[in-house]
Amino acid sequence: MAQSALPAAIAARDPAAMRAAIVGELVPVIPSNIDPQTWDPRELGMSGGNVWQAVIWQERIWYRDDTSVADHDEVTVIVLLDGGRYLTNDVRFPGAVKSRAVTTPPDPLDTDPGARPAYGEAWRVPAGASGAWSAHEDDVAMWSARGWQYRPAATGDLHYVEDESAYEHFSAAAAWENGIPLGVTVSSIPPSALIWDGRVQNQTTNAPPSAAQGVAYIIGSAPTGAWAGNAGKLAIRESPGTNSTYVIYAPYVGQRAFDISLNVAVEWNGTAWISAGGAVIAYKRSYRSDNTAFTSSGAGYYAFTSITAPSSANVNSLDGGVSITHAARRSGVDLVLSYEVSASTVVGNGTSAVALFRDNETTAIGWGAGIVNAGRQHYEFVISTNDTASHTYKMRLFSYDDSSSVVVSQRLMQLREMV
Repeated sequence: MAQSALPAAIAARDPAAMRAAIVGELVPVIPSNIDPQTWDPRELGMSGGNVWQAVIWQERIWYRDDTSVADHDEVTVIVLLDGGRYLTNDVRFPGAVKSRAVTTPPDPLDTDPGARPAYGEAWRVPAGASGAWSAHEDDVAMWSARGWQYRPAATGDLHYVEDESAYEHFSAAAAWENGIPLGVTVSSIPPSALIWDGRVQNQTTNAPPSAAQGVAYIIGSAPTGAWAGNAGKLAIRESPGTNSTYVIYAPYVGQRAFDISLNVAVEWNGTAWISAGGAVIAYKRSYRSDNTAFTSSGAGYYAFTSITAPSSANVNSLDGGVSITHAARRSGVDLVLSYEVSASTVVGNGTSAVALFRDNETTAIGWGAGIVNAGRQHYEFVISTNDTASHTYKMRLFSYDDSSSVVVSQRLMQLREMV
């Protein structure tokens, strides 16, 4: 068992030996506010004396290593006044990392000083890292005078990611996750839950685009890629970077968002986003004034029925009509189409009705009965869109009482798109 040299020195009454024994046994403290490079580690000053083999500074023990040539970095090495190196393995990692997306270690010999790592700077090593980082995925890598130092990830670790202005933590699932764990159901409140201002860009985007932090979308009706299977859900950009930084939320009944593209507030009713106030987001009208006569007799005659729709084959019953071309802002909205006609002359009973046609379809998609005397009649249809393509809608009046004819002088068609 090793014994201290101090008793022997005392027995011999040798002051030099006593000093050497004391210096060899004790660890002096360098005040934390003192630059260690100004502190003399020699017991008799720079002119000579025994050297302290260890010192305490910044609440850490530093051991003298006369073989080291590492620079003073205050991370793993301090150089005292006499030029001696004191090393520590009690490495203190910073509470922030420069990035979590850099896969190639910064080169300390880079000709660009701004690209070189500074002592104490750290990065969180992502998947696919190369070089010195290749075997350190998920570790925090810090540059020091003694090369790269690594801290393996442990449950509960938390740090700030400087280039994203965001936090991440290492969860009990052995993975780095966004946000600060606060003990809620999913173990974290992601930044997206705090930065969203209630606005969405639109309700038609189907693939995650690049966007600024906090930007949100209501996912469109045919999502792809990372958004596949999430039609109608909220997607909020949590931070700049890859598309995976979007967080997707299922809306709850009554949840509201403001659609910037439509300039209206919308609300989730359990199955669809609808206008929070029945807003009109598009309005068009078409007017025609002439005197057109048509009859309900002949081979193209249409006999009204609520079961069978009129068709363009009923040429002796249908007038030329009036049309509007429109592309809905998004799929699933309601179009309200109204039609007003004025008859100047009526022969016979003058029983007439209206039919709504779309594009080149030969069968009406809506029709209704009415009687046009010498005056004005109003009709209205509400249809739901199933796409955002441009369609031409035509309102056509038809006479359905045999041997009756009508002369129409004015036609007014209006279209309103509702959300």
